[in-house]
Amino acid sequence: MAGYIESDGFQYRFCLTVYANWMTRWYAVTINYRDSSQAPHMSHDLPQVALLFDTASSWGRSIISGVGEYCQEHGTWRLCFEQWGTAEAHAIPQNWQGNGIIARVANRQQLKQYQSFNVPIVSISSAYMDASVLATVLIDSSKIARLAADHFLQRGFKHFGFLGLRNQAYCRERLAFFTRYVEQGGGGDCLSLEIDNRVQSTSQAGHSQQAIVQWVAQAPRPFALLAWSDDLGRLAIEACQMAGLRIPEDVAVLGVDNDDLICNLMVPPMSSIELGGHRIGYKAACLLDQAMQSGQPVKPDIYMLNPVGIVSRQSTDLLAVEDEVISKALQFIWHNTHRPIQVEDVLEQLDISRRTFERRFRRVVGRTPAQEIRRMRLETARSLLLDTQLTVNAIAIRCGYEYAEHFITHFGKAFGCSPIQYRQMTRKRYGRLSV
Repeated sequence: MAGYIESDGFQYRFCLTVYANWMTRWYAVTINYRDSSQAPHMSHDLPQVALLFDTASSWGRSIISGVGEYCQEHGTWRLCFEQWGTAEAHAIPQNWQGNGIIARVANRQQLKQYQSFNVPIVSISSAYMDASVLATVLIDSSKIARLAADHFLQRGFKHFGFLGLRNQAYCRERLAFFTRYVEQGGGGDCLSLEIDNRVQSTSQAGHSQQAIVQWVAQAPRPFALLAWSDDLGRLAIEACQMAGLRIPEDVAVLGVDNDDLICNLMVPPMSSIELGGHRIGYKAACLLDQAMQSGQPVKPDIYMLNPVGIVSRQSTDLLAVEDEVISKALQFIWHNTHRPIQVEDVLEQLDISRRTFERRFRRVVGRTPAQEIRRMRLETARSLLLDTQLTVNAIAIRCGYEYAEHFITHFGKAFGCSPIQYRQMTRKRYGRLSV
C-alpha cells in the first residue's frame, strides 16, 4: 500500500511494510523534503531508521514530529515504527536491515539487542544511561524540577509533595532536585509517594489509587503536588476528588509533558510543564544522521535540552500566602497584567504605606512589587508567544506595555533572546525548534 499525505507542513510518502515476525508489524514512512525539487531520486537505498519508543502518546508523537522536521530539512529517510504504548516491549524484527536506531533504551540487555544490528543508536530516555557507550538526548530533569519549585514557591506554598514511579532512578533524581530547590526557596519538607510503574490488573490499579487517596488526605494543606507525568497528575486529581479535597484550594497539582488531551479534560484543567519533545526528536535525528553519513558510532554522551516552560491552568491557580495584604496585592498584579499598572496602582488597593508594603512584599515574595509586575508581564508574554500567532506589538499591548520597544528590551534581558527568537525556538509541538 502506498500514497501521499500532506499534514502540518509535512509531505509524507507512505508505504506499509510487514516484516515476517510473529510479534510485530512495522510501518515504513518516507518523509520528503519540503521542496521536492531538492529531494534525491527515490530508491531502495534510502536510509532506514527504526523508532523504538512509545508512539501512541502525545510525547512520542512530538518526538516523531521532530525527527520528521529534521528529515524535511536535511534528507529523505524511511522511518520504521510500530504503534507502541508505554508498557510494550520495543523489539526489532530479526530480518530488519536498517541504518540507524532512535530508541527508548530501558536497560543494558535491550541495548545489547539493538547493538547486535551494528548500526548507530541514539537513546531518548533516562531509564538507562551510560555516557561511556551510549548517546542519550534528554530534557534536563533539574530544570524541570526548578520550574516546578519556582512555580509553587511564587504562589506562596510551604508544603510540597512528589508523586513518582516505584523503583525508578530517574523519578528519584527529579524528586531530589525538586526537594533541593524547594528547600533553597524557603519551603518546608517535601513528601513523596511511589506507585507501581506498570499496572497489570484492575485490582493493582485500585490499590495504587487508594494509596494516593490516603496520601493526599493526610498531607498538610495547602499542598503543592508535582507529578512525574500528566498521567500521574490525572491520578492525583482523581484521588483528591475521591478524598473530598478541593483543587487547587487544598491541593495544587502540576503535571509534566503538557498532554493537551489529559490536561484539558481534567476538572479542573491541569497545569503542566511543556517539555518540547519535538526538540529531542530533532536533536536525536541530527546526531544519528552525522553518524550514518560518517560511518562512525554516535559519540557517547548525554545531551541535555531545556524544558519549554509551564502552561498554567486552574489546578495551580492559587495564592497560598498567609499575609492578607500581600495576597491581595499579588492577586491584583496577576489579574491586571494586561494593563500598564505601576506600584502606585497596587497601593491604591491597600491601606498601607509604600515603605511598609515594599518591605513586607519583599520578605514574603522574595522580590520587589515592581519586579513582580514585570515578571508576570513577561510570563504572560511567553505564554502568548508559545500558544498564539499574535504579533509582538499585539503581545506587548496585552502585557501592559505602552511601547513594544520597552517590551522587547525587557524580554531580551530576562530570557537572552528577542520575542521572535523565543517563538522560533519554542513553537509548540510542530514548530521548527533549534537545538
